[in-house]
Amino acid sequence: MTDGRKNVAIYVWPNMFMLDALVPHQILGLMPELNVYTFARTTEPLQSDTGMKLIADYDLESVPQPDIL
Repeated sequence: MTDGRKNVAIYVWPNMFMLDALVPHQILGLMPELNVYTFARTTEPLQSDTGMKLIADYDLESVPQPDIL
């Protein structure tokens, strides 16, 4: 990002405990100095441990360079 915010990337994967991604995204996403996004191997829907579908913002080819992973 060129707006001065730090990039925070959250990795998502199949069968993950969805709160491992959703809780940090919720908390960090409220901080105006951070740009929070998710990434995975693909942007195709991934099924969490409970069956909820998760869709990453970016795949491995397009993910912006994170400052925090």
